[in-house]
Amino acid sequence: MDWQNIAQKTGQAVVGRVKSWLANPVGRLPVSCTVRVVEDNFADIFSSWKFVSKALRFGAGCAVNLEKYRSIPFGGRGQITFLLDEGHPDYADMQEFLRLNPTTAFKVVAVDDSMETVGDLLGIEDSWEQVAWLLNRGEHIAVDLSRLRPKGTVNKHGLIASGPVSFAHIYMAIAQFIWQPDLSRLCAVYSRINEVLRRGGMYRNGAITLFVDYEHPSAKDYLQMPRTQIEWAKRALVVDDGLLEHDLLPLVMKSMAEGDLFLAKKRFDDTGNRLYSQVCMEIFLKSTDTCTLHHINLGELEIEQIPQAFEDGMKFLCQLHRNSNIDSLGIYLPADESKQVGLGVLGLANFLAIYGISYKSFVYAFEEVLDRLYLADDPALVLQETTAPDEVATRAVLALLQGYMRAAKVARAYGMERAFAIAPTATSSFNYRDAQGYVTTPNIAPPIARSVLRDSQEFGLLEADYHPNCETAAEVGFDIYFRLACCFQRAMNLTGLAHAISFDVWDQQPINEEFIVRWLKSPLWTTYYRTATLGLDAVDKSRILCATNGECETCAT
Repeated sequence: MDWQNIAQKTGQAVVGRVKSWLANPVGRLPVSCTVRVVEDNFADIFSSWKFVSKALRFGAGCAVNLEKYRSIPFGGRGQITFLLDEGHPDYADMQEFLRLNPTTAFKVVAVDDSMETVGDLLGIEDSWEQVAWLLNRGEHIAVDLSRLRPKGTVNKHGLIASGPVSFAHIYMAIAQFIWQPDLSRLCAVYSRINEVLRRGGMYRNGAITLFVDYEHPSAKDYLQMPRTQIEWAKRALVVDDGLLEHDLLPLVMKSMAEGDLFLAKKRFDDTGNRLYSQVCMEIFLKSTDTCTLHHINLGELEIEQIPQAFEDGMKFLCQLHRNSNIDSLGIYLPADESKQVGLGVLGLANFLAIYGISYKSFVYAFEEVLDRLYLADDPALVLQETTAPDEVATRAVLALLQGYMRAAKVARAYGMERAFAIAPTATSSFNYRDAQGYVTTPNIAPPIARSVLRDSQEFGLLEADYHPNCETAAEVGFDIYFRLACCFQRAMNLTGLAHAISFDVWDQQPINEEFIVRWLKSPLWTTYYRTATLGLDAVDKSRILCATNGECETCAT
């Protein structure tokens, strides 16, 4: 069977950007996210801005790891201003911007109306680096943005201009970093780049997550940055068990409780190479690596169909990875070095509702089977030889585990080092139905309500009526959800090819030291959104307790 035809089979849930790429494999790539580790020198910092911009424009999200960065002393004191022809439609807006940011300058840097340099004039991305170097040398410069299209205009590619003034904000953020090169001002540059790129173009679902180690000398300042300073970036902290004895622990718990901080455990691969969490916290990558996602729609499947669906899904994903053309930009690791993908699931709540299985009984069965398998010398062989029991929850668990094992065999045949994750799937789930025609629920979590209204910046107002027998989060309870996530992580770990889970921490669970200890000792690798689950008739973006400017829709699509 042609690998692209697998996507039409029962139980396959193709993410939105992959659908678009299959229909038109030009321009935007099917990858969801990447990671950029920033070194502690100006040259790498400046080049990282261009990398992030390309990643947002051609992919979706970019995690920026700043663990190595230390504030570089003695920033340059060059001045910056902006030029715009009087006849430009945005001239008045620029004059107002200059009134608020007065300065003088002498050397002109002319910028072309293109993100990339294609002729004699600098493209926008290359101009950021040149401006930064000039300012750092103490040069007084004027950035001429007269060639940039007026805000709101659309070119032949369907790209909507955000206008010269919006880009002037990026140059100002860069200048402020050069003048005082501390961590908070560097974070503000990445946030501003994402803001401007999300305001224009046909795609507006890019995301940036910033990562700093809890032992970083500026970690306290990082946690205390006002949300307005990095309004278009999410904030994450890399931790280990030492956090429990660290002075930052109270501030970490406070930031998590307020929905302003994600956590990721420090992680290495089998050969000791460092791996870094990406934007949505479920994929671990090397620097400049990419992730490509695909999901299995459990709600559409009968129990006996699950193993084959996993095998088919992994074949599709590995072939997609092989044909995705990720080397075309010249910034990502090529496919033969990028040895990982991310196969996940959605619609678990639908599946359980259709079979009359409660979350609690499913978790109990899952834990019992996993405990037996972890004692076995060859878990895959045990699964293969196990006769399906009459108890439906255990049958479902065994089918799921068999699916993971069969998919793992495929992934290894393609040389994958990691292959399984549980992504947010927030938007993808709206595009699929279960076997009885109801909208599928995201990933493995129970829905917050049986009827949902979601206001998405990228996709507008989305409505869903889930299966009427679906249990809600309030009915399931956070403890069962926590144990369920641990079960899925252990199941993925059995394959030897596990990434992680985008693990939301519900408002039912207090963020206290007891919870931090439980999470650190668990097999889970990350925490994600602080999510409201109690007393809701519907949920939209405003109900999610995360102080970012909108949900992350990178892995969601």
